Amino acid sequence: MIEYEETRRSLRGLDTLFRATALAWRRSDGAPKSVGEILNENKGKGPGFDMARLVLALGVLCFHSIITSYGQEAQDAVLEGPFKPLFLATLPMFFALSGFLIAGSLTRVKSLKTFIVHRVLRIVPALSCEVFLSALILGPIVTVYTLPAYFSDRGFFEYFFNIIGKVRYYLPGVFLDNPLPSIVNFSLWTVPIEIQCYIGISILILLGVAANKRMMLVVFVGAVLVQAAGEAQGVFAPNPKDIVTHYTLFVCFIGGVATYLWRDHIKLTYFGVVAALIVMAASFYTGAYYFPSSACAAYLVVCFGMTAFPRIPLLSNGDYSYGIYLYGCPVQQTLMHYFPGQQNWAFNLALAMPLSVALAYLSWNMVEKHALYLKDHPQLQRFMAYPARDRYRAATSSWRRRLIAAAGRGR
Repeated sequence: MIEYEETRRSLRGLDTLFRATALAWRRSDGAPKSVGEILNENKGKGPGFDMARLVLALGVLCFHSIITSYGQEAQDAVLEGPFKPLFLATLPMFFALSGFLIAGSLTRVKSLKTFIVHRVLRIVPALSCEVFLSALILGPIVTVYTLPAYFSDRGFFEYFFNIIGKVRYYLPGVFLDNPLPSIVNFSLWTVPIEIQCYIGISILILLGVAANKRMMLVVFVGAVLVQAAGEAQGVFAPNPKDIVTHYTLFVCFIGGVATYLWRDHIKLTYFGVVAALIVMAASFYTGAYYFPSSACAAYLVVCFGMTAFPRIPLLSNGDYSYGIYLYGCPVQQTLMHYFPGQQNWAFNLALAMPLSVALAYLSWNMVEKHALYLKDHPQLQRFMAYPARDRYRAATSSWRRRLIAAAGRGR
């Protein structure tokens, strides 16, 4: 009876959310609103994007609970089952969301230089902190090597290449007997793809394409056609593990950018959501990852972001999704290291989720938030406002004055 009442309350809550969403997505005359209209109503910010990032990060954590608990074969088995579209859709939606939000930030920044600085401040500090903590604290604690052997091993020094996007999964003697052996942080494989997305959008900014919605649509369709041709020829074919390809994630990012630029023309409807879900699921089942996954991922994640979800006080004071994504896998690997007799995904997830959220909370409040404050630092503002030629002249004139002063003292 108690379970029945709880189920009824949950269903009632979902019904309330759906009704509220239906009202929020419609104008007073009953016509569906566009993405741009809802953004304008919320001062340019989607009411559900924070929740979308959080849910997607936790989705990655759930997926990794399988591979870290049972190993690669278990993940392969899951990707052959009915949950395949659910797991494979997570990262495409993440990258589509990133593209949408990046396009929004491009309308606010004044130059490519400012855009690059902001991206560096958002990505690098938290990533660097995670890499240093893994290499300097976690590694020495769990390694089977002696500390002198650990710190002198080439793998220890190479692990820091993760900070610049050269992925290294291994630390010497770490997690050798885990179900997913020797890998410290499986999540880092997307870092170079994210950097490539930023390089790609930077090139489009220089070419004057990124702000032109028609040209951006051409770029997106062109990227889709290139992938379609590449998959037909086996160039972009999904690998034997059926994991989403790097190029698919790049196309999803471009799809997110194009979606933002066409925001005033894209309507939010339940029919569109259901259709996108069906087409995306079918695309993943058949392996046709190109157009369906990228276009549908962008539409679905934007619909998610345009939905006002109930506020969760503890999780509403910062963006913890990046921290959860960075720290989730090392936490899960550590749990499997210390609890080898508890190789169970539910046990893994039950402990890893609160620990990852706690680390993400610390990461946001001790690293990420303060790094973002640097965007308003006066010296950094002067650097971004200064043309490169003027900075060169100022620097050389300063050195010239110093050399003249030094020569004068020499006499």
